[in-house]
Amino acid sequence: MGSMRRKRRKKLAKAWKEFQAEHGLSDAELKLAKSAGYPLDRLLGKLATDPFCHLPIREAISLIHSQHQQTLAQRRAVNASASRESKVAKKKQPRFDPEWAKAKKLCRLNQDDIRKAKELGLKPKALIKNIPSPTQRWKLPVKYWITELYQQRCVGKAARPERSPSRRRQQSGDRIPSGYTTAFDAYLAGDFAALYAFECQREKLGSDI
Repeated sequence: MGSMRRKRRKKLAKAWKEFQAEHGLSDAELKLAKSAGYPLDRLLGKLATDPFCHLPIREAISLIHSQHQQTLAQRRAVNASASRESKVAKKKQPRFDPEWAKAKKLCRLNQDDIRKAKELGLKPKALIKNIPSPTQRWKLPVKYWITELYQQRCVGKAARPERSPSRRRQQSGDRIPSGYTTAFDAYLAGDFAALYAFECQREKLGSDI
């Protein structure tokens, strides 16, 4: 196999030497012809076509070489743009995280809820830990809890006050508005202030509402 390759190379080099001698080309002009992007037989065929057949051999070789370089530049530009687009597409694709997938399933969240939780700096374990138990009817589901925190952050509201009994007694917001008999009624109405008031009352009395 190696001997056959060597014979082919010698034959090709001999053909290029004959081409150089036939047209009286210098070594630099022969190098330009070799770098035109065509094997010798195809280069000879192209030189015989219009408009190269009407030009001197040196000008024809230079024109073929310049056209080949323009084609290469266009290909490089297309490949570079395609590479940038593929990188952007890869960056946009979110990586699969088993912990977030578990939290999404257990807390019944959608992708927008996950995005809000990440912006708030919450971790998957924190979301799972805050899932309300059957006895915690006053506690918001994780989905609505994230929404409430995100809305407070967007409108620039202050965080919830510390849950110490002394501070809760000073607050007027721990009074349950009329019209709600249970925390579940306030939850159905979407009244987060009433839900918080129920929670404060429950901790004061030390019993479930």
